[in-house]
Formats: sequence, structure tokens, C-alpha cells
Amino acid sequence: MTTDSVIVAGMVFVAVLLQATIFASLDVLGGTPDVLLLALLGIALLRGAVTGAVAGFSGGLLLDVVTLDTLGVTALILALACYWTGRYGETTGRGRAHAPVLSGDRYLHAALEQRAAEGEDGTTEDQVQAEPGE
Repeated sequence: MTTDSVIVAGMVFVAVLLQATIFASLDVLGGTPDVLLLALLGIALLRGAVTGAVAGFSGGLLLDVVTLDTLGVTALILALACYWTGRYGETTGRGRAHAPVLSGDRYLHAALEQRAAEGEDGTTEDQVQAEPGE
């Protein structure tokens, strides 16, 4: 194991611990901050698609185990997000300052669209239509 791998593993481990303990209880505009995603996007941009995907899968799996969520869901989502962010970093060049902003903005926009699709009580439009009429 090289020192680079140890640093990445340590960053992912600390980010998972912070996400599960401190940031899970914070409420910012109806949502929780995702420090693990930000750490993984930075790793993927700087280290590439394969390292990003492995770190994303490992971090997501560790977060699923720590929070007792459905095993593998977060791991799959973070692995895909980090892979494509790593590909973006490889193809656009790592010297550009706007790459991290655009990558974070893409996932923030998707999360806000998901939130807007849900109603005030957390149900989606499909769930409302499936319920019997009042």
C-alpha cells in the first residue's frame, strides 16, 4: 500500500465518521450537509476515475454499515458519481480552477430537483396518485 492510498483511505474514513456523527444531525434548509460526497469528489477530481470509483464505493459501503442503511445503495451512487467526476477531471485537465465548482454544482442541482419532486410530507407525485381519492 502506498502512502497515497493510505491518505485517501484515511480521508474517506474521517469523512464517513464526520458524516455519520456530526453532519447527520445538522439541518440546513431542510437537508443535511454531505461532507463525504465533497471529500470523494475532491479525491476523484485529483486522482482519477478508478481511484474515485473505488474510494466512492468504499466510503458508501462504510457509511451504509455505520448508519445501518440498506447495504450497497449509497455505495453504488457514490461510486458512479465519483467515477464520472474522475472522468470529467481527466478529460478537462486538472489545472482548471472551476472543475470542483462545476462537479459539486451538478450533484447539488440533482439533489434539489429530487427535493422539489417530493411533496411537503416527503411523498412523490406517483405515491399521491396511487392513493385512493378523498
